[in-house]
Amino acid sequence: MKKNIMSGKKLKHGSVSLILTIFIVVSAIILNVAVTMLANNYNWMYIDMTSEQLFTLSNDCIDLLDRSFIKIMENREGMNKELPKTNHGIAEENVKTAEMNVTIAENAIEAAKRNLEAARENLTVFEQSVIKARTNVNIAESNLEFAKLLAELAEDDSFKSLAAENIVIAEKNLAIAKENLIIAANNAQTAETNAANKKYNDQNALKEGDEGFLPYGKFVSLKDYEAFKSEDEIKKEYGEEFIDHVRYDNIYTAEDNLEIAEKNLVIAKDNLNIAKENEILAAQNADKNVIKGDSGYTELKGYTESLSYISYIAVSNFTEPSKFEDVKKTSAFKNERGLYETDVKVKIIFCDLPDNIKANDSLNLVYETAKDLEDRFPEYIKVENVDIWNNSTAVQKYKTTSYTSINSTNVIIESGTEFRVCTLRSFFAFDQADPQTPWAYNGEKTFAANIVAVAQAESPIACITVNHGEVFKDFQLLYTLQDAGYKVETIDLAYQQIPEDCRLLVIYDPVEDLMVKDGISDISEVEKIDRFLDGLSCALMVFVDPETPKLANLEEYLEEWGVVINRHTDSLDDTYGSVVKESAAQSLTTDGFTFTGTYVQGGAGGGIYKLLSEKSNPPKIVFKNSTSLSYSGLYTPKYVEPTEDGDAGYNCATYSSNGGAYRTVYDVFVTSDGAVSMANGNQIGSGAHKLMTVTRENQMVGNEQDHSSVMVCASTEFATEALLASGVYGNSDVIMATSRDFGEEFVPVDLDYKIFASTEISSMTTQSKNLWTTLLTVIPTVLIIGTGIFVLVRRRYS
Repeated sequence: MKKNIMSGKKLKHGSVSLILTIFIVVSAIILNVAVTMLANNYNWMYIDMTSEQLFTLSNDCIDLLDRSFIKIMENREGMNKELPKTNHGIAEENVKTAEMNVTIAENAIEAAKRNLEAARENLTVFEQSVIKARTNVNIAESNLEFAKLLAELAEDDSFKSLAAENIVIAEKNLAIAKENLIIAANNAQTAETNAANKKYNDQNALKEGDEGFLPYGKFVSLKDYEAFKSEDEIKKEYGEEFIDHVRYDNIYTAEDNLEIAEKNLVIAKDNLNIAKENEILAAQNADKNVIKGDSGYTELKGYTESLSYISYIAVSNFTEPSKFEDVKKTSAFKNERGLYETDVKVKIIFCDLPDNIKANDSLNLVYETAKDLEDRFPEYIKVENVDIWNNSTAVQKYKTTSYTSINSTNVIIESGTEFRVCTLRSFFAFDQADPQTPWAYNGEKTFAANIVAVAQAESPIACITVNHGEVFKDFQLLYTLQDAGYKVETIDLAYQQIPEDCRLLVIYDPVEDLMVKDGISDISEVEKIDRFLDGLSCALMVFVDPETPKLANLEEYLEEWGVVINRHTDSLDDTYGSVVKESAAQSLTTDGFTFTGTYVQGGAGGGIYKLLSEKSNPPKIVFKNSTSLSYSGLYTPKYVEPTEDGDAGYNCATYSSNGGAYRTVYDVFVTSDGAVSMANGNQIGSGAHKLMTVTRENQMVGNEQDHSSVMVCASTEFATEALLASGVYGNSDVIMATSRDFGEEFVPVDLDYKIFASTEISSMTTQSKNLWTTLLTVIPTVLIIGTGIFVLVRRRYS
């Protein structure tokens, strides 16, 4: 009886081959799935390293610019409708600015008078030197007479010898005193001549070596007097060294500045009168709903710019009067806004010819991205080339602001009167450890941020405070705010008004307090900030750290917004800033002072950073050298329970005023429960610490509800280049998300770097991955199946 074919010995090897084939195919599929899951889980990236893949626009970038252009056009149409009212608002602000400028001009006159008086007092050194020299001549003559008298009265031989010696010394000193009188007089004359010569040379822009240059004379030191061996007291009477560093220059400067200050007061008062007249005219234009060019429009009057002050000459060992450059000149008044173009036109200008650009791999990558933008948005974007080698004047107008030179690798992005000049480096990301080698391509984000910035009819302003000792460790925070769509300006709150189109005020690492009205000064920086936060969708960011000194006025104001900067006062009544030390599980350094913050899931903080915290791999938010924050005693703390809809519970504190304003302070980032706080080397607290808070004030503006916000960050290192420019940490995402939440303006966020991978798995392209997966799966399978079929057939018929 024949055996079943499947049980025959000849077929066993073929069956094994088939089973083995199935096993290998299944294993290959499982391996491929496993690698894919691991890649997703650990964020392994299969990036095509070809230039085409790098410059090709991502869907996120296309969607971002699509929405941006639509929003910008809608905003322009809306602002055009509101222009008459907007221009009236500008005129009203000009009246306030003009009033402030009159006060500044009056203060400048008083400062000029004080400076002139101080400069004149310094000149008395010359006069005193001459007077002292004359006195010394009289003393020397008296001493000679006294020495001769002593010689006549001397009876003892030793005393006669001493008297004779004193006569010789007195005669020498008389001769020296007469010489010193001449030297002192000549020095005074030299100083006056030098000052006059310097003024002439400066006025005629002459330097040493030029024809007509007036030379400067040198000062001569006074000669030392001989000592009287028997009269130490007389020795002390002789003249001091002539002080040769005092100069006449400052008195001329002080006189000129006083004259300028008086002229500026006249200008400021004239501008105030013009501002008041313009406010009335602007109100009439608003009532008629007309702007410049419309029938029935009334032209407003122009303002006069104030004169600049002259800086004093700095000299050693001389307490210089307050420099006039610190007394701010009258700020320029804003003109009326004209009609906005409803069509968005953006030019991307390369400063070299296409053939030269293609020879530079890095610049060509940027160029191809720009061409992709032009192809995708032909109605909005146009790429142009300028040959600056043969036509340098073609980019002249872009040098007139902050850029002094433009080279062939610069990229200019322009729309209307707005433009940005980008360096080639700005399109790439660099590691601090290796600032010459880029680790990622950042072209999409750089283009998107600058295109939106120049295309916006009215970019919101972010003002960075100065003159409180603020020192930026680097400028990455400013660049990040620019990427967020803001036009960044500095502001001295003591002398400047916050611009009406400012939406964000930033106080970074202050070491001197804000001014308040205290009986000495009529200026209150705190009141200006408070009025600013009463505006629509306005916000304040404050960055502090453990080294921030006690700033009573600023901290009292922050307490009104629910936030206290924690400090520790010991038994000796000494106060120290607190520093947070994290547990080993959260720390990025062995000392525990650099660590990752914990996202708060609920409340306003959770809402702002929801897009970040809900990612499959939320970016690490890093705090370094951080102090801690707590709720103000003015606020009532509470815990909001989780909801049935799945909203997380959260801590907050609330406060309501009689005026109807309702404020709530929320945690944004906190430490783990294992963290401790230190002060003066000692542990003072433990448990979860607040690292960042956001306070919201809800109030009714007309018939609409609006909110203002205050964010306080307990680490200044949080906003430095090492953390903001990192592709690993999410600190820049936090700033972006906060900016987006604070205002209604569009903020270009969530465009990722295209990383130049450095490992085998991450340098493999998606196409290569699929090819190798196919080869490793199909070829062994075909070989094994073929072998199995061969064995099966061969043995079947053998």
